Amino acid sequence: MRKCDIINDLMVSNQNNWSAARLRHTIFLLLSLSLLGGCAGSLQLETSVDIPAPLVQQLPINVGLYIPEEARNYVYLENSEERPNWSISIGSSKAEFFSKLLTPMFTTLDSLNSLSPTTNEYDAILIPKLQDIQFALPSETGLAFYETWIKYELLLQSPGGNLIARFPSTGFGRFEGGMFDNKADNLQMATNNAFRDLGADIVFHFKRNADVQKWLSTYPTDIGIK
Repeated sequence: MRKCDIINDLMVSNQNNWSAARLRHTIFLLLSLSLLGGCAGSLQLETSVDIPAPLVQQLPINVGLYIPEEARNYVYLENSEERPNWSISIGSSKAEFFSKLLTPMFTTLDSLNSLSPTTNEYDAILIPKLQDIQFALPSETGLAFYETWIKYELLLQSPGGNLIARFPSTGFGRFEGGMFDNKADNLQMATNNAFRDLGADIVFHFKRNADVQKWLSTYPTDIGIK
């Protein structure tokens, strides 16, 4: 066999080996992308809340905090083409959030499991009701942020069930990240920031609510806004 023939055979062999290797690499990439595409939209998240205790003037009143069972166990569920198998649990976060936020605001704050006759020992009962919660991803907004928006309605009522005041409160949070980042981690951060914003809104507006001011004025102790 001539030297040139040997060289040609080696070149053909190397070319075939390279083509086979490239083919295997392409197939591997396609399979990987297929697997990622099948689960990229799914999301399982149990949120937690980490907020600082507010620095406020404490009101000398005893308050019972009642969060209905369905609210304590609330889970955001969505199974659409854009958000397949989304499950975001925020129920336990709500109880933790309101307890930490409101405890410094009142002389006494007790969490109640029900609105029973024993609530007569309190000056008022506070019932936070979730009205809406929304999430947004960078792939949906075109911005490099994960976002959470929360809306509540807070009901303040007498132990006998008479409405004292009601007022809405909202919180918005965002966390910077790309569309290929970990969705669960980034939405957790955005949700925590939304709860922080919600807490600031509640603290700021509580004593500034006209109906709350009217109710507080019935107490002999001066507990007005300072």
